[in-house]
Amino acid sequence: MQRGRTIGVLLLISALSLAGCKRIIQEAIKARQAGADGGGVGQKTDEDQALGEKLNGYIRDCLNRYSKSVHSAEERYFEWADAKKGPTGKERNIYGVYEISLDPEQCKAAIAKANAAQPSKPDMEKLASAYSTALVSVVPVINEAHKYYERGDYKDDKMAKAKQLHPKLVAGFEAFDKADTDLSQLVDQVQEDLDKRELVRIEKEEGKKGHWHTVNTTLLAKPLLHEAAKEVSKINLAGLSAAEDAYDQAVDAFETWSNQNKSESSNTSSYLSSAKDLVIVGKNLVRHIRDKKPFSAFEKRQMGTSAGWMVEGSPDAVLDKYNKLVDAYNLVRY
Repeated sequence: MQRGRTIGVLLLISALSLAGCKRIIQEAIKARQAGADGGGVGQKTDEDQALGEKLNGYIRDCLNRYSKSVHSAEERYFEWADAKKGPTGKERNIYGVYEISLDPEQCKAAIAKANAAQPSKPDMEKLASAYSTALVSVVPVINEAHKYYERGDYKDDKMAKAKQLHPKLVAGFEAFDKADTDLSQLVDQVQEDLDKRELVRIEKEEGKKGHWHTVNTTLLAKPLLHEAAKEVSKINLAGLSAAEDAYDQAVDAFETWSNQNKSESSNTSSYLSSAKDLVIVGKNLVRHIRDKKPFSAFEKRQMGTSAGWMVEGSPDAVLDKYNKLVDAYNLVRY
């Protein structure tokens, strides 16, 4: 397993590959909240309302709270420690691993409550339980390693405990990665189906006004992120272009409505601005892939890190603007 950048799955949802892997999705994690909260939608069926609340138990109380922290700890550790060889003490820099301050038992309780709630979703409940188990298992190991490196104890035992902890960390991270990806992908699909039904209800009750355009645009941003959340060499240009075109058209339609309905569009102006920003970085990524423009060595080092959003034409830039779109979405109320 190649280690490096961390990415995970969307939200609304999405995911990169583990090689470059989990950030474009784990950071995208907060996007899930947009769909789960519903942005102040209108009348839902009782079953959809219950399903939304059940999803919140997985999304708000677990995936959005814990996944990014675990993946950040994983990224930090493998930034300096070789996944196969483990720590040797001869590394140029020994950074240790980030601490997880959140109590995993809170997620375990939230998942137990969500699993027991109606409607029954056995497949999703099984994956949620696996996520809970993986989280509860890996956090104590991460925190033990954090304490060991933070206190510099490796300087006293010649890395003896470091070598003992390494296989536990690798196994824990791998188990969590799988559980997180499996649950996120299924939750994403269920949430997307729920959002599409909500979009139909909004059009029926309110028409294609600001509320409809906001939800529609956010939904169409997901395919764009899904395509972008792959290793650059594996991005399908046709799929990426189609997703970008569909999203671009939705934003244009939203902007046309906004210009024609100034009195009704004031509460969506910030969201629309974020939506247009995503159009730009999406087009830049399409051009980068289409023109086969290589990234420089410096840009490659930036991608997958907190500075990756600054690389023009990169998936990281798309993720950054997508997350800002979700932030803006969550501030819109109807």
